[in-house]
Amino acid sequence: MSQGTPTIDACLATPDSHKDARVEALVLQIAEDVARHLEEQSLTNRDVAQRLGRATSYVTDFCSGKRVTLSALSDICWAVGLKLTVTIE
Repeated sequence: MSQGTPTIDACLATPDSHKDARVEALVLQIAEDVARHLEEQSLTNRDVAQRLGRATSYVTDFCSGKRVTLSALSDICWAVGLKLTVTIE
């Protein structure tokens, strides 16, 4: 490792890295929850995309955590009949 390259411990010690890790964990949890719901309802990404008039990749990217936005979350929840609520504790 070169002298200018920070260690993973040094990176995780910064407040921004903890924030990034929290955001990434939340994004992945949301994507997994939606994907699980689709599976439980026997819905494919293509089914949901067709309901939205979007490309299948829109839903696939969301469910894999690549493109998780509030707008996409709202769209997908609407398309599958889920009520989207946010709780802050």
